[in-house]
Amino acid sequence: MALSDQEYQALTYGYFKGDPFSVLGQHEEGGSWIIRTLQPHAKAISVLDTLGNIIMPMTRKSGAVFEAVLTKAQDFTPYKLRITLENDQTYDICDPYSFLPVLGEMELYLYGEGN
Repeated sequence: MALSDQEYQALTYGYFKGDPFSVLGQHEEGGSWIIRTLQPHAKAISVLDTLGNIIMPMTRKSGAVFEAVLTKAQDFTPYKLRITLENDQTYDICDPYSFLPVLGEMELYLYGEGN
């Protein structure tokens, strides 16, 4: 789902209404995979494979939202992020939105019941 300028701003400033998993992380859009992350303190971000090799740099879309388009990915690709801060300090993280859902509809229903 392509995001509007208003949705980018809502993510950046913390008033996004809805499920953040629906827009952050990795999603198939128009035959490509889009990876989005919200990193307010980042100057630059690169997408890494699980071995730490750089797949591609991300583009700042608006405010604190970064995006990368993986056109060659055929399926969900496990990834990490390399974040560079304004002071040029760099570190790698596992994106919490990079994991596939682990709860199904029945688990969510039972959780909502308190079971």
